[in-house]
Amino acid sequence: MEGDRAIVAAALDRIEHERQGRAYLVGETFTVADLTAAALLGALLQPPEIQYPLQVELPLYLQEYRATLLRHPTAQWAAGIYRLHRGYSAAIAKRRDAP
Repeated sequence: MEGDRAIVAAALDRIEHERQGRAYLVGETFTVADLTAAALLGALLQPPEIQYPLQVELPLYLQEYRATLLRHPTAQWAAGIYRLHRGYSAAIAKRRDAP
């Protein structure tokens, strides 16, 4: 399990390194690179804009691990990408309107 966590940490660090503090991974505008990175992190982040949120409660050890990952600059960047470029889907509106 520690090896897996190291791989995830390395992936987040690599994205942050590639981004070099910029708002986007490539150039000055939103590209497929940003879309891909944010989409791959979506299941972890569970941002409000995600179309299909988890339907189960994570075990405590995963909740704690997720909380540590969410503090990583890459996770914060990806959440911002969702906020700026994803918007809300019709599926989310339907869930909010459901009894």
